Amino acid sequence: MNEEQKSDKAKRMDILDAQARLAPWLGVIPYTCICSCGFDFVNYPKAYKELITGCPKCAKSYCE
Repeated sequence: MNEEQKSDKAKRMDILDAQARLAPWLGVIPYTCICSCGFDFVNYPKAYKELITGCPKCAKSYCE
């Protein structure tokens, strides 16, 4: 695994950790941090500080 891949994986883990701190009782963001429409949350700053309940690109709800 090269440095870029490690960095990408670390960013995804940071997002999942941030989401778990924001709502420890609710896991709604996709585990891969990629929506089924292809939107990648890695470069979405709100994913690190706000609870994600849906995709900002396709409006798919992760709570249903």
